Amino acid sequence: KKKKNVNRGKAEKDRQAVSVGVVIDSFEEFLKTGNKELSRFHKSVISSQREFAPYIGNKAINQITREDITDWINTKEDLSDKSKKDARSHLQRLWKWAAGENLVSTINGLTAAERVAQIKVAKSDSIRFLSADELEILMKNIPKDYLPWLVMAAFSGLRSEEIHARTLKEKKPLDWSQVDIEQGHIDLHA
Repeated sequence: KKKKNVNRGKAEKDRQAVSVGVVIDSFEEFLKTGNKELSRFHKSVISSQREFAPYIGNKAINQITREDITDWINTKEDLSDKSKKDARSHLQRLWKWAAGENLVSTINGLTAAERVAQIKVAKSDSIRFLSADELEILMKNIPKDYLPWLVMAAFSGLRSEEIHARTLKEKKPLDWSQVDIEQGHIDLHA
């Protein structure tokens, strides 16, 4: 019985007051282990987590409640339900990792982030395809310079960041020399 109390005391001591920002930095380093940089998905996860840090301030991660997390998600009025669901999931990843590092406690095996109510995504919030009529309206009204982009996005399966990357850190954009207008095809290389 005495050993159990000693172990509990050590666990409490290990759960020192570490800020969310510090935990995010450690989690990012953990994700980078063996890699030069984070995958695009992991960059998105870390970015979402970093949005939470200023909201919560210097509060230690082990003092943050599910209500704190729920309140933050509810402040994201400009986000779709799908984006809110993703933000919840990104924080859950952080808390689950922090629990493994003994930085947060669990209740019945669940961290504070894992106890946040699920966010239901409405069918209208899911990705949909343009109808032929919608595409026709766009093609008739888009500036001529943007027509090739619209056509490629609509018919080639290329994503907008693959057609033209917004930043240098994103996926390498399409090399326009790969577009053979006369032959009517695009040669996509790895």
